[in-house]
Amino acid sequence: MKKISFILLGVVSVVFYLYWSIILKSFEEFACWLYPFDESRNAELLKILLTVIGALGILFGLYLNYKRTKLSDKAIQLQSLAISKQSDQLELSRKSQIDERFKNAVEHLGNDKEPIILGGIAVLNQIAIENSRDYAEVVFNILTSYIRSSTNIYTKKADDFSSTVVQTIINDLFKHKDKINNPYKDFKGNLSHCNLSSINIDDIDFSKFDLSFTYFNMNINNVNFSNANLSKAQFILSRIKDTIFFEADLHQTLFNMAQIENASFESATVLATNFLTTHFFKVNFDSCDFSNAKFICCFFSETTHANSKIINNDFSFSSFKNVSFENTEIFSGINLKGSLFNNFKINIQSLELNFNGCNVLNTNYTFDYCQLIDKLEVKTNEESNVSQIVNLHDAMFYNQFTFGVFTEEEVDETKKKHDDILKGFEITFKKDKKNKK
Repeated sequence: MKKISFILLGVVSVVFYLYWSIILKSFEEFACWLYPFDESRNAELLKILLTVIGALGILFGLYLNYKRTKLSDKAIQLQSLAISKQSDQLELSRKSQIDERFKNAVEHLGNDKEPIILGGIAVLNQIAIENSRDYAEVVFNILTSYIRSSTNIYTKKADDFSSTVVQTIINDLFKHKDKINNPYKDFKGNLSHCNLSSINIDDIDFSKFDLSFTYFNMNINNVNFSNANLSKAQFILSRIKDTIFFEADLHQTLFNMAQIENASFESATVLATNFLTTHFFKVNFDSCDFSNAKFICCFFSETTHANSKIINNDFSFSSFKNVSFENTEIFSGINLKGSLFNNFKINIQSLELNFNGCNVLNTNYTFDYCQLIDKLEVKTNEESNVSQIVNLHDAMFYNQFTFGVFTEEEVDETKKKHDDILKGFEITFKKDKKNKK
């Protein structure tokens, strides 16, 4: 552009040099015509010409600036395109590296050496954190699947798998799920048929999980089982504290020789659930649906049952201290044979309650968690002592209650029922194992 400008300037200069006299004469004639009576007509015309030339110069400058801007924009577009291509190449390279890391990490899970497996878990967890949108759910499913296969109750005992590996996965996936940067916080997993008896699950959020048929640890603190499927799960010798079972499915779940304290079973489905030799202290059973549940040789202290439906439940050999069922929605078909009471209240609309062999609970009574049903000293062939049932005589259907003696045959029958529940779980698992094959 500069070269063209110099050429044009040179051409104009040559033209002026060759035709100066003609140009000057024409200029004076034009000025005389334009300003015939003005002595400074040459100067006035010169001003006009200079103004025109200046305007043309400005227009030419604007034109040159426009051209430079267009060229600059084009250069920027080309540069942006180059940067975009470079970014795409970098992203492809990064994706390729992540895929390679992911592949190697998954392969490490199949290794026999624990350190290599732990390394694979750490890499998978890091990939999920760095690329939660693409990998978090995939990693979550892979690791929960690893837990299921490694701890399967049909093929694995607690000594058959590395509790360190499983514990590491549990910690990575489920602990601190409330943290904003936890990539797994919105996922609901499947840990059914797992043997978690050697795994620490304290402070874990298992809400909405499938935990059916799973064995749990002896110590369970501050765990959230809300809306979880716990059907046929087993809590053996478990000490459960500050734990939530809100709206959990406890169909045929087994609690054997357990201690449950400051827990909430509110709105849970307690259908054919089995509680054997279990202690309940300050437990919330409000709005529960109890149907055909068994509470054999259990101890209740300061439990609540407001708005619960309790139908056809067996409380044989159980003890009740400061417990009220008076605000239940339904309290019917209840077997309380051989039970002990201290400050006990029933629903005055209760139907078909069996108090055979009941007695007063000694205020100094201490519940023994190792107290098995075949070791109980039950007083048979004695009339019921129901003096600690506070509002018994207010019952509307008192004539449907039974207050007979507790016979040796009934003791044997209850013992058999207790033993059959435990055997039933063994048979159930064997049948399920056969069906699974």
